[in-house]
Amino acid sequence: MIVLSMITARQIYFSSLFLFLFVSSNNANERAKIDSLIALPYNVVYDAPRKWIPIFTKAIEESNELNYNFGSGRLYSQLATAYIAQSEYDNFRKAEISAIKLFEEINNEKELLREYGIFGYHLRRTNLERSKYYMRLAIKLGEELTSDELRGIYDNYGVVLEFANEIDSSRYFFEKALKLKYAVNDSIGIPYGLNHLAESYALTGNMDKAFTYLAKSDKYRAKEKSNYGRAENNALYGDFYKMIGKYDLAINRFTESLKLALLIGNKHMVQYNYEKLSEIYQKKGDYKKALVNLKSHKIYQDSILNSETSEKIAELEIKFESEKKDKEITVSKFRLKKQRFQIIFISSISIILLVVSIGIYRFQKYKRKKIKTELELKNKLSKAEYENRINDEKLRISRELHDNIGSHLTFMVSSIDNLTYGSKDEKHISKLNKLSNFGRNTLNELRHTIWAMKHSESTLEQLELKLNLFKKQILSNTKIILVNNVKSQIILSSTQTLNLYRVVQEAIQNAIKYADASKIEIVFAEIDNGIQLSIKDDGKGFDISTAQMGNGISNMKFRCKEADAIFSILSNNAGTEILCNLKFK
Repeated sequence: MIVLSMITARQIYFSSLFLFLFVSSNNANERAKIDSLIALPYNVVYDAPRKWIPIFTKAIEESNELNYNFGSGRLYSQLATAYIAQSEYDNFRKAEISAIKLFEEINNEKELLREYGIFGYHLRRTNLERSKYYMRLAIKLGEELTSDELRGIYDNYGVVLEFANEIDSSRYFFEKALKLKYAVNDSIGIPYGLNHLAESYALTGNMDKAFTYLAKSDKYRAKEKSNYGRAENNALYGDFYKMIGKYDLAINRFTESLKLALLIGNKHMVQYNYEKLSEIYQKKGDYKKALVNLKSHKIYQDSILNSETSEKIAELEIKFESEKKDKEITVSKFRLKKQRFQIIFISSISIILLVVSIGIYRFQKYKRKKIKTELELKNKLSKAEYENRINDEKLRISRELHDNIGSHLTFMVSSIDNLTYGSKDEKHISKLNKLSNFGRNTLNELRHTIWAMKHSESTLEQLELKLNLFKKQILSNTKIILVNNVKSQIILSSTQTLNLYRVVQEAIQNAIKYADASKIEIVFAEIDNGIQLSIKDDGKGFDISTAQMGNGISNMKFRCKEADAIFSILSNNAGTEILCNLKFK
């Protein structure tokens, strides 16, 4: 009996040891496969995203089963790269958020720095505020860790700020990035940094500096083996010359860029150059060449679309083949596992180990689920606290504006009025009256801004009330009609309210000052999933295709964009109409 017990105990010991070694060896092989996928270079993933998406997705499942959080985080980052390469923005965001959560969980600051920077940069087109938030997180981490990635993060943050029309701030970060690139003699990154600064100065109308920085970039481009950089620089020269009306020089540059783009086979750059050449020839009145270039632009545009369609067909074929192979691999694995377990384990030990394994698996699954729930609650709480802090800060600023600047303006206006009453010099009185009116107008503008800041949201009716008050303040013979045809309750954010108000304000002032309008109609109307703001006057109008857009129209376009709306303008001899279409999700 004792001998039998010794034999059974020995069998259990060696069987358990063999199982442990087998499982450890299998886990090591799985991790090695995951690490090889993590190490794939960016350009390999970017060149064939449809191939890698199913591979990364399956690898993530295997990494989660191994509880390999670092591997899962890096795989999610690779998956996000594949998604952004084919413009699947929703899937990209989901994958990036998953990567960020995992690296926050294991407190890996180096990887968080990278993911914050990537996520923030790609959010710039869809959510500018969240884009800034993640870019600032990346910058803070990068400066704490003194990371080499700061060069790219500063550069990308500059692009984000440029999107937000914060030109001075964006230029500051472009310069910081360029300084770091010069320090390490980053010959690839330096010309991109110089180009960013050139575009920044061009946006503010400082074309001398724009051309200076672009010329510096040319010296680096001349040393590059690839023609892509030189094609890009020539296209930038073309854009700058077009901006200042030097069309012949612009044509030369776009033509040179086109030759290089054709040489390297970059279809997107080819069709961009054809498009710009068509626009310039149209402005010069050479409609024959404009048409020839427009046709070439359309041909390349259609070619790109056809290529994308072919890639989608190829993707479906790859998915079909992948699924077929996966099924074959699964069947083979099952057979191998069955044979191994038949050789290794006797039936009694298999049952015991199976029960233990199931218990451990369920416990780990419960633990992961609990941690995930706690993290989600923590993130929601942090988000709510952040939004409350933002609202408190807005209220504090509005109070500061009202109590300090508002009271100072009021005192200034009243003091000027007192001086007016005490003066007998007509010229002196006229100048004081102008100053007093300017002060009152400034005070009114300040009140409108404070009103918008104090409310996190407002209704369309409240905006209508503010516009009616603005009408009464206008000293003009122009007839202004305000109509609200929106029946449903519309809630606007403070940003939307203030920007729509400014659009109407700018449009009315332009119509009175420049168009000699006798009548202006402001209409709010319902459209599919949103509202439309229309400002129409009966002024003299202008030719949109030939006119240089001034600051007024640029400001209205920017304001519409800030309100998450689409701007358009129609003008002819009968008058001008400005449209701002706001869609609700």
